Amino acid sequence: MSGTNATVCLIAAMMFLSMGVVLYPQSSASAAGTYCAQSTGTAGTGPDCTFSSMKDCRASLKTKGGGRCYQKK
Repeated sequence: MSGTNATVCLIAAMMFLSMGVVLYPQSSASAAGTYCAQSTGTAGTGPDCTFSSMKDCRASLKTKGGGRCYQKK
């Protein structure tokens, strides 16, 4: 293989492998933990990111006295 052919093959292989990053979804829409709840008055604790929907997150915060829900990115 000449140097030019090797370079072309290397570039083609890198392009083919990088397509997997674009085509493969970065996160599953059905994965658990896509929504997080941060309760008010819980300064030392982190958010609870175990909710699969915004509705479930808000219902949880209602019982805890309030807070905010957000989608994990």
